Amino acid sequence: GAHFVRSATVTKVHDLWRISIAPLFLIEQHCEMVSIRSSRTDNLSSRVEALLVACAAKRGLQAMVILVALVHVYRLDTLVMDQLSIPASDSENDKLTDDLIEWLKSNGAFIDERFSVQHTDPSDPTSMRGLFAAHGPFEKGETLFSIPDNLIYDGQPRAVKKNADEIWRDDQDRYCGTAYEIHHAMQTGDTPYGRYLAHQPRRYVPGYWSPGGRELLGTILGDQLSSSYRGTVVEDRVPEDWTNYCRGATSDELEVHASMLVIARADGSKLIPLYDMVNHRNGHWYNCQHDRNIKKEHFSLVTNRRVEQGEEFYLPYNTCTICGSRVDTWGTIELFEDYGFVEPFPQ
Repeated sequence: GAHFVRSATVTKVHDLWRISIAPLFLIEQHCEMVSIRSSRTDNLSSRVEALLVACAAKRGLQAMVILVALVHVYRLDTLVMDQLSIPASDSENDKLTDDLIEWLKSNGAFIDERFSVQHTDPSDPTSMRGLFAAHGPFEKGETLFSIPDNLIYDGQPRAVKKNADEIWRDDQDRYCGTAYEIHHAMQTGDTPYGRYLAHQPRRYVPGYWSPGGRELLGTILGDQLSSSYRGTVVEDRVPEDWTNYCRGATSDELEVHASMLVIARADGSKLIPLYDMVNHRNGHWYNCQHDRNIKKEHFSLVTNRRVEQGEEFYLPYNTCTICGSRVDTWGTIELFEDYGFVEPFPQ
């Protein structure tokens, strides 16, 4: 099926931190403790120690059961963090983003000066990034940016790739063509967008986790999901998405990264600069949507209501105006499976 827009900024390491740390809050409640209010920089082992002491005092032998759960949480946290180190520092990411915006402007893109790319929590440099109405409000129907088609990776037929004894043309499927295009851009580094994509976190979609990480996720999920859902969430997606489907090579980690980026960040088979940075949120947070001009020469993002200064721009990945059947069939599990994040509360 079609792969809709994915946001890279939502899938930073700390979002997976939330997934791995969430059971601790349930355990704290179970032990009738005052909730330990932790920031993303809290030391996990110190929390585990405090919980065990409190639970042992209040629940006796039940602490042993909780210990087993905590071991699973700690293992998942360790596996995820070891695997998903962010390749670029905060200052490097700022420069990559600035270079990208300047490159887009110099190549015919319209970018409104009132919005900017910022951390969602200004006081936390490790927080995810998003698009904000930083320098003034936007009225309904205003354009944030408009990207010319020639700056979009869209998998158009352009070459023949040989892999082993097989020949694959990228006009067979634009998903594969787009993956090969961005692989080339990341490998050569000849455009700011290619360099930006190359520095994004690796393997944050569950199907791209290590075997140990996927196995542990399945253990934690247990029977909470049906067998069909459980299989799609924890199975290895690299053969399905890349090696078998697109005849890619797992020996080149950058190729695997390109495949995952199309799944997690593309709109259909199109990977669009800036548009792939818009974070997901439903309900009253939904305030922008994409728009194509009549000649389909540009891809634009426009507001669908008034957006106040300081407000973040959000685009739902499952209830947007062009999401079709996703409105009825896509929820928490599907978002986690393809995008690697769980929507924050209230959902």
